[in-house]
Amino acid sequence: MSQGLKVNGREVREAADAIVRLGMPEARQALSCLASAIAAASPSRRGMHLIAVNFGQWLSWARPGTRAAFFEALPRVAPRAGQLRAEGVRQLLNAANAFEASDQCGRLLACAGTYGLTDGRIILAVSRIAKRALEWGAEEYLQRLLATVPAERTTDSRDAKRLLPALARLSDVAGEQSRRLWSDASEIILTLAARNHSSAYVVARDLPKRLQSCRAGLVSAYVEDFRKLAEAIGIRMVGFGLNELPTLYDRYGEEHTRRFVSAAASAAHDYGVTAAQWFWEQKTTAARQLLQGEA
Repeated sequence: MSQGLKVNGREVREAADAIVRLGMPEARQALSCLASAIAAASPSRRGMHLIAVNFGQWLSWARPGTRAAFFEALPRVAPRAGQLRAEGVRQLLNAANAFEASDQCGRLLACAGTYGLTDGRIILAVSRIAKRALEWGAEEYLQRLLATVPAERTTDSRDAKRLLPALARLSDVAGEQSRRLWSDASEIILTLAARNHSSAYVVARDLPKRLQSCRAGLVSAYVEDFRKLAEAIGIRMVGFGLNELPTLYDRYGEEHTRRFVSAAASAAHDYGVTAAQWFWEQKTTAARQLLQGEA
């Protein structure tokens, strides 16, 4: 190890004792995991050191139903062990430990491992998103997200790299309010990310602030309407959805605003995105009358 990264003999002995206590064949799997993880962390001596001195403690944190998935996942995230640090790996384990079913533990850690060559913030963000999705049975959403924002895109796109941490924050904020709100907010980001990662990042970054500032009784309506516009129109409505749509409910009332949004979405379906944009910009008499309740 490099200077300043001395291995504490006590910690290594604790790791060895923890492995032996597992018994066979699990002890063999643990030893193979440790060797593979240290090799995967190379040439980062800091990462190799962190794995060597913390492996025993990680084993003690992992529930029996989590350990098999952990043995597969640790070598995959080991290249970023120095960024994750011991606490980051503990966060991964805590997220997996939340599930009784070993298959759900495995899915969560496998999702995190998919991004093992990205960076520590992305790995932890994916684990938070996956935990919420698995808790609410949204595995299909999770699969679509991993396909829409693949690990390789986060290495060559600055906004794709920032998208998943921003989405994790949005997932937390929306999920604390309701499952329906989480679902609608998550679908907005997935819909936009399928078209443009930069637009999706902007919404994932800014939408939590809109949710927290929106009147409590209007939050669900706002996010449902935002989702409707995103699905019908795409990235062209991002600025309107973030900045102008929230003000319409107070100015014109919830009923008129929701009818206005539905009409804009219908215009996009029937006549195209440009027609919908003219509608939400209120360049047509019909749009203005609808908002003011005259239609």
